[in-house]
Amino acid sequence: MVMVAVALAAVMAMAAQCEGKTQKGERCKREAAEGSKFCIGHADQAKKPVKTEAKEKAAAKQKTEQKADAEQKTDDTCWAVTEAGTRCKHKRDGESDYCKQHAPSVKPSKPVTQCRAMTADGKQCSRKPEEGKRYCKQHGAK
Repeated sequence: MVMVAVALAAVMAMAAQCEGKTQKGERCKREAAEGSKFCIGHADQAKKPVKTEAKEKAAAKQKTEQKADAEQKTDDTCWAVTEAGTRCKHKRDGESDYCKQHAPSVKPSKPVTQCRAMTADGKQCSRKPEEGKRYCKQHGAK
């Protein structure tokens, strides 16, 4: 029972230490003001959210991405990011946002210039398809 009281007193004493950070980044050694987690000298830190290293990295990454987006809109270099994490330095290919190396692999389909139907002897029909369709008039009913 005495051990519990001693441990409780130690916890209470620790809780009374200011949670503020000094200019060197160390924890303040002063006693916290009554009803607060901070001393009078660090009371302003109670109002500011404490930035963690992860939050700072995320904010820096977001700022870098925003800067990259702004740059992409004004230059003619490829928008792709290399495996090393840097932006590709090649020029964009025509109206694309990417260079030839990083252009999406989906190629536009060619317009249909010959009927897709097969004749009775197993050869492809040689007629032109109807406008916007894949089959000629004879095979269009299929």
